[in-house]
Amino acid sequence: MQLDLIQQMLSLNQGEHLCLFYERDPAEQMGALVPFIQQGLESEEQCIYIADDRTAEQFADHLARSGINVTAECDRGSLKLWTGREWRQNGELSSERKAAQVQDFIAESRRSGFRGVRFSVEMTWTLGPDIDADGLEHWEAMINEIFARGVPGRIICQYNRSRLTPEGMLAALHTHPFAIFGDDVYPNLFYQSPLILNVALRRKSNG
Repeated sequence: MQLDLIQQMLSLNQGEHLCLFYERDPAEQMGALVPFIQQGLESEEQCIYIADDRTAEQFADHLARSGINVTAECDRGSLKLWTGREWRQNGELSSERKAAQVQDFIAESRRSGFRGVRFSVEMTWTLGPDIDADGLEHWEAMINEIFARGVPGRIICQYNRSRLTPEGMLAALHTHPFAIFGDDVYPNLFYQSPLILNVALRRKSNG
């Protein structure tokens, strides 16, 4: 785990939306995710992890080896480990329904007394014939709208490069202001999320 990456993860601001690209080595994820979650727990924020490419148990083991008392944090509700199946809604991806679901999670977190909420999502839950690159792109663009409203939260969307289509890679790059590659967090020069969302809404209204 690189010290520079840890410092970058600890300096993230509220509302940050990042994509993390990895291959098959869990270390590519853990260097960024462990300090991200550890800081959230220490700051009385709720941390929600969606495991899909790996199991929730595998991720919990990584956290435990880093000194996090996973059982205690889960018992007090500050750490939630879900599967992609629990996270994913049935049928075709609806950005609007999914956004309402995320906003409900955020509201429930605040009602429970947490100071904010951090999401870490393995995006392989979007793979399949019923979610295309356009649908993924629109959903990720909606995430920026949710957190742009002063919501005390942060989110890291994790993409397995070996399982992404070129279109999926572009969708991820277009919709995240920051990208994590290896041991660094980069401002994403491909980011164009507001434009994507506005174009999609115009198409819908003209359709």
